[in-house]
Amino acid sequence: MHPPEFWRTTLVRTLIAEGDFGGLVRAVRERAGWRQADLAHLVGYSIATISRLENRRGPSGDVAKLRAISEAAGIPATVFAAVLHIPHPALDTVGTSPPSLGEEEDPMRRRAVLAAGLTVPFGVLARVDDALAYLPDPARPASLTQVTRRLATARARFDAGDLTALLEGLPDLMAAAHRATTRREDPAAEQATAAVYALAAEALNKVGRTEASRITADRAVQHAERSGDPIEQAAAARALGMVLRHQNRPELAERVTLAAAATLERTGLTTPDQRTAWAQILSTCAYNAAQARDRTGAIDMIEAARDLAGALPERPSPAARFAISGAQVGLYEVGTRWALGDPGRALEAARGLRLGMFHTAERRGRYATDLARVHRDLGNPEQTTRYLLLAAAHATSEVNGRPSIRAVAQDIVTRHRNVPGAPKLAAVLNNSSTP
Repeated sequence: MHPPEFWRTTLVRTLIAEGDFGGLVRAVRERAGWRQADLAHLVGYSIATISRLENRRGPSGDVAKLRAISEAAGIPATVFAAVLHIPHPALDTVGTSPPSLGEEEDPMRRRAVLAAGLTVPFGVLARVDDALAYLPDPARPASLTQVTRRLATARARFDAGDLTALLEGLPDLMAAAHRATTRREDPAAEQATAAVYALAAEALNKVGRTEASRITADRAVQHAERSGDPIEQAAAARALGMVLRHQNRPELAERVTLAAAATLERTGLTTPDQRTAWAQILSTCAYNAAQARDRTGAIDMIEAARDLAGALPERPSPAARFAISGAQVGLYEVGTRWALGDPGRALEAARGLRLGMFHTAERRGRYATDLARVHRDLGNPEQTTRYLLLAAAHATSEVNGRPSIRAVAQDIVTRHRNVPGAPKLAAVLNNSSTP
């Protein structure tokens, strides 16, 4: 990474002011002592593409490609946003004022910010950010029944891996849900609003928008508490736990989900929905415990969830608040064993699982990415590539939208470019085609 003072030089200030992204790439590349061929190899584009970009003044081309080049060159997210005149929360001003680089000192955070938006247009993400600061008026009046119906549509888009369509409709869905809660004090309305925010948190988390995801997760928790529904409280806690893990706070994620599990257990688990929610929250708690290095807790909880797996439906109803199956509990065990640093046991847990056991594109993509991580840690680049391509075939956003999985794929493209399938994987990362 270039030192902070480099981004405050007169040359960089001028390039930002002129919006000359190509010139900025050239300046960064030359300072690093790289040839155009070096940068082209790192990002997976041709030398001609890098040359055309550097010799063309002003921003042009696909933003996702510009973002990929920016990441490879080591340009901070704030500088990338400034030179393209894109609003960025870390910028006090845009143009000649040097952006603050404090947040860029954490490379994992920088990678997450850069990866965000690769599969979702900037304009869509910006509208979601705006709505979280100030909710718009809903486009049309919506009854609670209509909000619930629209929420089901949004969930179906999530399951299909269509995060762009989901996030495009999110500002108006949030506004409609809020309007339903303000018109009357109704636990069902609070429950629906909590569910909207929990889904938003999960979708935003997938594309690396951790700050926005934290806001929506917090709101999900608030509305779930007002609803008084332990199942919705468990769902909100699960969403918040996901965000906390990605904020490198796994111990807090474990406490949050364990508290929700205790609340749910106090119901007596007398209904099928409560028992399904119990299996889900135990699985989530196990994974959070593994991330927090609580090995005993993680194993105890995933084994308890596995004991419940046989009673779960093979094909959950899409209308269920927790659509978890026995196969999905098995996949949680794969993730839990992997997070405990035992990829061999993770692979054993996966032996009884097959792609056809997962009935949504998102879950099939997650199955494949989880196995890709396992094989990466076992030192099997060929198998890692095969599973990444399988994930992309079912849900492309699972590979080029999730920062952690994108990093695995980028490692394959950079370090194992001769592995069969690596060029196809590079195309997925560049968002130019699918395998």
